Amino acid sequence: MFWNKHKYNHEELGEFTFSYGTWTSETMTSPSDEILINITGDKHSPNTPSLTQAINIYNNIEKYTNKAKEYIAAIDISEFMKGNGSLVLDGFHSHSEPGQFDIDFGLSNWDDASITIHFKDNKPYEVSLSD
Repeated sequence: MFWNKHKYNHEELGEFTFSYGTWTSETMTSPSDEILINITGDKHSPNTPSLTQAINIYNNIEKYTNKAKEYIAAIDISEFMKGNGSLVLDGFHSHSEPGQFDIDFGLSNWDDASITIHFKDNKPYEVSLSD
């Protein structure tokens, strides 16, 4: 038996699908770029503070990606990135707590690379690397 997926439509952020406590949408940031947006919530709808924060991040994506890139440069993960191309914005995850979110990057020459910059109080404070 197939289960119907819960859907949520937002006029600015697009259509979201619910799975395991997270609403996920692929949203266009420009005619050629897509980013993945994750918002916490329950099966009925996204969490209101998380959705509000996601809208703010989306509308200020360049500001937050620049903060994340500055943090990456300051902590120097050049060994992880070496020879694997440049940073590519994959998306972001908006948590329920105001000011807490993650910006996710990949690398242009390494499909499985993941660089996540964790924000608290709207400031980057930690990085997670995976391959």
